[in-house]
Amino acid sequence: MANYGVPGLALAGPLLTGVHLAALVALGLGAQKNAVSIWMTISLLIWTVVVTAASVFGLEQLTWLI
Repeated sequence: MANYGVPGLALAGPLLTGVHLAALVALGLGAQKNAVSIWMTISLLIWTVVVTAASVFGLEQLTWLI
């Protein structure tokens, strides 16, 4: 968490460990509860939009983003 902080952990959490464990790790490392709550919410919103877009438009049509 030293390089990217709570935002990095929140955004990577759904891919690496899951949201609940990422939040627990952040709190265990001393992050503030408000910061973890806000960044986890933002992360979930971003991942929801990405996964929804991928399912609606198909991964083949989203290759221009990569």
